[in-house]
Amino acid sequence: MNIFENPFYILGVSPADNRRAIAAAADDKAFLLGDSKAVEEARSALLIPDKRLAAEMRWFPGSDSEQVSEIIKFLGNLRDGKDTDIEDLDEITDAIDGIDKVNLFIYIWEFKTIDDYETAILEINDGFEEIYTEDVLDLINEARKEAGFPEADEPELEQELNNYRADIVKAIDGKLSAVELYDYINIINNLAEEYSGGGSLILGDLLDNYELNTAPSLEEQKILVLSELEALKPLMIAMGIADESDLDKFFENLSLELEEWHNMAKPLALAADARGIKNRNFEQQITAILKAFGNCDLEFANIINKPSLSLKTKYNSINSAVKLTQILQEYLGSISQHVSDFANKHIEELEPLKNKLAAALESQQEKQAKAKEQQQNNLNGILQLNKLKDEIISEINKFPADIDKLVLNFKAWRAFAEPLIFAAKAKGVENKILNDQGMEIIRAVSNIGVIILQKQPVINGEQAKYLLGLMYILKEYIADLPGFLSVSINGYIKTLQEMITAYEKLDLMPKHRKNSNSFIGKAVIIGVLILLICYAVYKDRNPQINSSTQTRSRASSSSSYSSSSSYTSRSTRRNELNARLKNLKPQLDRTKRELDNLERELETMQSNIDNYRKSYELFHNESDRLNHNAEINRYNNKVSSYNALLEQHKRDIANYNSMVDEYNSLR
Repeated sequence: MNIFENPFYILGVSPADNRRAIAAAADDKAFLLGDSKAVEEARSALLIPDKRLAAEMRWFPGSDSEQVSEIIKFLGNLRDGKDTDIEDLDEITDAIDGIDKVNLFIYIWEFKTIDDYETAILEINDGFEEIYTEDVLDLINEARKEAGFPEADEPELEQELNNYRADIVKAIDGKLSAVELYDYINIINNLAEEYSGGGSLILGDLLDNYELNTAPSLEEQKILVLSELEALKPLMIAMGIADESDLDKFFENLSLELEEWHNMAKPLALAADARGIKNRNFEQQITAILKAFGNCDLEFANIINKPSLSLKTKYNSINSAVKLTQILQEYLGSISQHVSDFANKHIEELEPLKNKLAAALESQQEKQAKAKEQQQNNLNGILQLNKLKDEIISEINKFPADIDKLVLNFKAWRAFAEPLIFAAKAKGVENKILNDQGMEIIRAVSNIGVIILQKQPVINGEQAKYLLGLMYILKEYIADLPGFLSVSINGYIKTLQEMITAYEKLDLMPKHRKNSNSFIGKAVIIGVLILLICYAVYKDRNPQINSSTQTRSRASSSSSYSSSSSYTSRSTRRNELNARLKNLKPQLDRTKRELDNLERELETMQSNIDNYRKSYELFHNESDRLNHNAEINRYNNKVSSYNALLEQHKRDIANYNSMVDEYNSLR
């Protein structure tokens, strides 16, 4: 609608001018303007009663000529881009009302910018609501009576008022259609908030047009929402291991799509509520989205009710179900009361279960964290135990060891071993790692005896006392390990004590009593002592030794003394020893190579253990932790194999050296 296209403006006449004045004005305008068609249309519109009413209603029937001149001047300045004072507009609008004010607002609408659209539309709507048919009819007929035209009746006026309303809506929609969809939706949303139903005819028409204009876009947005809900299914399948960032991203995307749909659908809901009716299109949209939500919710319920699934999986599911319902409440419940009621009730049902699962999961995670911490502490303790064990064995191998330093190392080793000992005793089982380390230490002490016997025929009293001191240390710090054979330590201690007592008795004998009998007696005692110490050294490694074996050993030893003068026996024995030595040498070389290979394997495994531990500390990857623990088990098993092979190698060497000594003595 444009004031400058109104017939009264084109001809420059007023509603009170008669036919003659209109015709004369038309002739003058046709001559001056040179646009006979526009002038003729204006003349026809004002002279034919059926057409005249439209021009009268779109003019200013309630204003005098001076007011009309001010309005025309103000609108002309707007059209020409001249500065206009808002105070001038206020003065004009304060002086007019009814249909005159609506016409002024609709003519100004053409020059409004997007920032003023909402205010301008509300002014037009409110002004239109203040138009009273009787008042307009009286104003028009008063002017017609003066101009000599037949009066209009009320039905004519009401029909034209409907046409006038349609023109206003068309003019408003014309500008709104030029803005971006996002801005159009926001403007209509704000207008819908002001819509009061039947009393706001212009707003009602704009909302009806909005529904038609946005129906395709609303349908597309609904499909996007349903697609997002469909994207939740793969996350449900992996709910137990789904990354939280993936779930957060899903809910973020779903919220964005639903917010778009909500903003687009909200005016339909508000209009339907204001009118007290249901909007079929809106209800269908709600039903489709609710159905998709219900399917997701049902899937969550199935996950939660599966007893085989983990607490984390169930908690993630119930938490996601609550979030989903909260989103439903936020974007659908705010524009649909029955959705709001359903969502509130569903959240009330889910929250207790969610809290219960959260508490159970928190308890489980605390236990896992403690177990993990304990496992790490145990691992650190085992690594430290290995280090201290090596230091203990290294100190023992020095022979003689620094006893004070050795005791300190044992105390430190015991401090790290105590938690493992306590756990093993509580479970009534033995700790293989501690027992293996204990056996390694005992073997190290036993090897001292082997080393002594390789250098001299027997162990003397001072050496026995030294070994006895070591065994007492072992008895104090490792004899009580769960499942550990402390009997071997006690037997070793008893043997050493008997040796020391025997030596003390021998030292009390007078020198002149060292005749042949005393020599034989002393040799027998020494032989027995040698057998006892050898038994003690090898006892824990060869449990098959029994009393019959010991008896045969003693018999063999005795016979060797009695047959030492036979040359034939000596020669046979030498040949036998020579053959055995030749066979034993390759075995020793082979064992040494195996030991070297095992050492290299152990070094590689220790490196792997360190790498897995560092990787787990940095990235907390569960597979690194599992690999780390598995590698430690393999490492400990390999250490046991290594130690067993090493002991066998040492025994072979001792046996080899013993045969060499015997071979040399027979030459």
